Amino acid sequence: CRVAVVDGDGQLLSGVGHAGLLPLRKVRFGIAPIVSETGSGGELSAKFRYMSDAPVLALVTGAAGGIGSATVRAFLAAGFAVAGLDVTERVAVAPADGDYRGLVADVRDVTALRDAVASLDRPIAHLVTCAGISLPAETADAGRVLPDAGVFRDTVELNLTSHYLTLSAVWPALRDGTGNRSVGFASSVNALQSFGLVGYSAAKAGLIGLVRALVVPLGAAGVRVNAVAPGTVPTDNTRREWAHVPGHFDEMAALVPTGRLGTPGDIAAAFLALARDLTHVSGQTLVVDGGQSLHR
Repeated sequence: CRVAVVDGDGQLLSGVGHAGLLPLRKVRFGIAPIVSETGSGGELSAKFRYMSDAPVLALVTGAAGGIGSATVRAFLAAGFAVAGLDVTERVAVAPADGDYRGLVADVRDVTALRDAVASLDRPIAHLVTCAGISLPAETADAGRVLPDAGVFRDTVELNLTSHYLTLSAVWPALRDGTGNRSVGFASSVNALQSFGLVGYSAAKAGLIGLVRALVVPLGAAGVRVNAVAPGTVPTDNTRREWAHVPGHFDEMAALVPTGRLGTPGDIAAAFLALARDLTHVSGQTLVVDGGQSLHR
């Protein structure tokens, strides 16, 4: 007999095989192992089946960074299972309680991305791409001069091309899924205003164009796509980027009509709302900057 008995939370209550009941076991990402046809003594085979009531899985890139880790926490708190992906092994450490798995991969390496996605034990329903950063070679002069061609190319590869590579790796699972599915790209107010950083701003503007171009082909499979454009958000990474410019964040805060800079949690809340709540919104860019981009 090949039976697995689970409750609504994905707990394996018992399995009935040749040797009777199996011990209690937590089911990761909500998939239940089934008893091998030839197994004995309660051993489990490597075969699995998906459970319809399992937590929905979201993949978040840049998950070890400030905005990425906040997004992971927001989705976990909302009851999602989350796979966090980053180039650093710090991503293996769960940032909060919940059904979490860390994946180490470079978002510029499509083969590594496909391998990471293939390692997951259930389909991805939501993709949020937070990976990206302005390169030191561009921020060194406060972003006020033209970067050389190599810096521009590297910046666009990290902050635009990598988002499409991630989508291409995830697309088969998104396309073949059912129900509410979405893609969210992290753009920036740099795409909307003249804040310098030529390569970074061009890449972030490219993401807004990419969203609009993807609406029809993704929508044909029932998948929505949007971007979130954060204003200036102090994180460990951005503080390091701008440490050589005294008063940078005070200068940026003075441009925000609401009187404060954004937090990683502000951006995470926008990604969560676009994935979970705003289920008829696609092709849009949600600006989360307290009005910063309109006050120059």
